[in-house]
Amino acid sequence: MKEWDNTEAIVNKVFGLKMITETRQRPYVEARAAFYKIMRDVYHKNLQTIGKRTNRTHATVINGVVNAGDWVKIDPSFKVKYKQVLDLVESYNRTFKTYTPEDELAEENISLKKRNKLLTLQLEVVNREIDTIKRKGRPFEGLFCRIEHQFKGDEATANVLINKFLNGISV
Repeated sequence: MKEWDNTEAIVNKVFGLKMITETRQRPYVEARAAFYKIMRDVYHKNLQTIGKRTNRTHATVINGVVNAGDWVKIDPSFKVKYKQVLDLVESYNRTFKTYTPEDELAEENISLKKRNKLLTLQLEVVNREIDTIKRKGRPFEGLFCRIEHQFKGDEATANVLINKFLNGISV
């Protein structure tokens, strides 16, 4: 969509008019012809699409494309303007070629939203498991605090005594 609006804006600027104006005056006809030719040659748009976009028939578009080709060869003034438009359009295309097209961004956005939803669900599952583990450990929380207080960083001694106790060996 941007290629249409951008090319139209460039044509309007270079030709110094509003090409879509309903008139048959030569400058407007030339501007529209330049637009048709660029949309056809640079963007490979079909004649019907160009016609619909400019509210013209495909026959008018064909005539404009042919005339623009002829005018470039024989009319120095038209050739200069057409070359300016073409250079600006190509510059625009080089500039924005590095950007991801809108439809690809939309697809990626949808994919990322799905991935985000999946990760959110996975996080909820993990949080529930953590809560379960915490609840299971609560009955012994006082005991753990007491052991921790009793041995104050001497984990090895605590391990030995707890193992003896659990194995039925007197401490």
